[in-house]
Amino acid sequence: MDNIFDFAEEIIQITSLVLWYWIKLLTLAVECRYIVGWFLNLNPYFEPFQTLWTWTNPVFTFGRSLYPKFFGLDLTPIINYRLLQIVEKEFDKLAHGIDEYNAYKFGITESSRLDNLPTAPSSNSYELDILSHSLGLLHNI
Repeated sequence: MDNIFDFAEEIIQITSLVLWYWIKLLTLAVECRYIVGWFLNLNPYFEPFQTLWTWTNPVFTFGRSLYPKFFGLDLTPIINYRLLQIVEKEFDKLAHGIDEYNAYKFGITESSRLDNLPTAPSSNSYELDILSHSLGLLHNI
C-alpha cells in the first residue's frame, strides 16, 4: 500500500512540474505581449506576433464580461495575470517543494517555521519529503 502512495506522490509532483513549466512559459509570453503592446506599434496579424496574440489571448479576454470596468478601464488582463501568478506559485510549491532556499517566495519568514524545513538532499526520497512537507503546510493553511 505504501508503494501506491509513493507512486501517487511522484505522479502529482511530475504533473505539477510539467504544469508549472507551461504556466511559467505562458507568463513569460504574457509579459512579452505587455511589452510589445505598450512600447511598439505593431500589427498583431503578422508572425511572430500573431502566434503570441493567439496564445496569450485567453489571459487577456477570459472573464471580460464578469469583471467590472473601472472608470472605463478594462481590468481583465491585470486580474487574469495576477491569477496566473497565483496558480504558478501553487504549482511551484507542489513541483519543487519548500526548503530554506525558496521559502521567501511563499512568504515564510518566521524562524520557527524555517527551522523545520529540509536543508539539503540526503537521499533519493528528498523530493518526496519536500512534497509531503509542502502538502502538510498547504493543509495547515
